[in-house]
Amino acid sequence: MPHRTLISFALLALTGIAGCSSAMPDADTLELATIPHWREVPDSSPTKFVKTFDQFCVNRPKGMAAMDNMLRRASYVPKPKINPKGPTVYVVYDKRPAVAVNDHICGVRALTRTGQTERVGRYITETFPEARPASKDQFSNDVEQVWQINGGMIATMRSNWVGNRSEYTLVLYRADG
Repeated sequence: MPHRTLISFALLALTGIAGCSSAMPDADTLELATIPHWREVPDSSPTKFVKTFDQFCVNRPKGMAAMDNMLRRASYVPKPKINPKGPTVYVVYDKRPAVAVNDHICGVRALTRTGQTERVGRYITETFPEARPASKDQFSNDVEQVWQINGGMIATMRSNWVGNRSEYTLVLYRADG
């Protein structure tokens, strides 16, 4: 048999074997598998953290289908939902923060980095001049700061991770979605 024919026969045989295996996972599952668990919440710069929040949470489109489309166009992939009533979490394999979203809540999460607190505070002052500090007593201990804004609230949270590392979250809640 000529060399080219042997290669074709081998590929055909492998294709037949692959055809007998279990169903191929969907694209989201395959893409999520490329992201190491520890990279799902990256160490985003303060500027990237705030820009992602502004893009996907503050200036978000109406409706979850439009939001899903916007995040996917930006290379984000949704993780399987643990709680059907909870937000959908989207991750991407680069330095942009994870994004969690549902009809009324949108937030970004990244590892804590220097400068984030100052950058977030400046962003809130510039973007929401009406923002007023609010009591955090009704929230969990992870909530660091809360601001009342027109039609909603903004909050920051810190979550312990491992050792001296923590995650920083910026969340926007709007009653009207």
